[in-house]
Amino acid sequence: MYERAVEGWQALADMLGVNIRTIQRRKLELESSGVIFYMAKGRRKQKIMMFFPSTVRAFIMKKTQLGESL
Repeated sequence: MYERAVEGWQALADMLGVNIRTIQRRKLELESSGVIFYMAKGRRKQKIMMFFPSTVRAFIMKKTQLGESL
């Protein structure tokens, strides 16, 4: 069974149960760790932020093991 990528900042914020601005402030950290990525979508090829839920869960688990918070 394949996992589908989810798009958008609001979906990521809802998954983690935080405000959308909280997630957007962590943009550089999420990009550098490979949690989020961008894809071109639509006729005008807008850059859309996407993520895999399993990658987000692994990232959160790693941060909690290190004693850090999101």
